[in-house]
Amino acid sequence: RRYRNDVDLFLVDDVHFLEGKEMTQEEFFHTFNALFEGHKQIVLTSDRPPKEIPGLEDRLISRFEWGLVADIGHPDLEHRIAILRKKAEQDHLELTIPDDVLRFIAEHVRSSVRELEGCIIKLLLFASLKNREVTIELAREALSDKIRQGEDASSYGGQPTPSIDRVQEIVDRRWGV
Repeated sequence: RRYRNDVDLFLVDDVHFLEGKEMTQEEFFHTFNALFEGHKQIVLTSDRPPKEIPGLEDRLISRFEWGLVADIGHPDLEHRIAILRKKAEQDHLELTIPDDVLRFIAEHVRSSVRELEGCIIKLLLFASLKNREVTIELAREALSDKIRQGEDASSYGGQPTPSIDRVQEIVDRRWGV
């Protein structure tokens, strides 16, 4: 409460976690109003639109909708590769994870930035525990649970859509192209 007048920008990530937390929502309501009336910038993020957050009070939903509600969507392949590369650089791992492995992960894990980052952590832990170098084969093994959950797994009889590399490999093997 005491900080309401001291901020110019209020950033809250994952407001969907307010669902069902009555006291927190009460305080958030008053904080939002004070900041809004003070013409402060308010930026909220969620994994879904305000109306789709169960257990979120109607008065908060209406306030959240006073501003712009934008569906950012999932990153495309090039952005997923860039995200993975940036994460590897931030953690000083760019020499540990080859580009072809980053591309493989980006082609098969299509949901969220957090899941992509989690794949890097899981892959490196798996490589460390197995005392193996990071390769596509290791990534396939380490991330098998993530790879099967591709966005379009149902479009190929429950199998993920084949990657460009896989299609090229099969065409090359079959026709020598």
